[in-house]
Amino acid sequence: MNVLVLLVGTVVVFALAARFYGRLVSGWLGLEPGRSTPAVEFQDGRDYVPTNPNVLFAHHFSAIAGAGPILGPTLAILYGYLPSGFGSWSAACSSAPCTTSRRCS
Repeated sequence: MNVLVLLVGTVVVFALAARFYGRLVSGWLGLEPGRSTPAVEFQDGRDYVPTNPNVLFAHHFSAIAGAGPILGPTLAILYGYLPSGFGSWSAACSSAPCTTSRRCS
């Protein structure tokens, strides 16, 4: 199978899921689109400050993805490549039943 077909199919499925399933979940949770965020509602200039969405995205992205390139080599230096690799492999295999029916081998 061509990788491009798989990529386009995945993007389409994710777009449809975000469109329809997101609306379903927001109905279950009772979300109101016009409601202001806590940063606007409780604005005090210190803890609650409205932020540009691009800056907020960058902070979230760096908090989630930023530790991987630092933590991986650090663990490899401390414990060696085999234990670090085994840790990554076992973490991937323990989450595999949630995403696929195949087992890690």
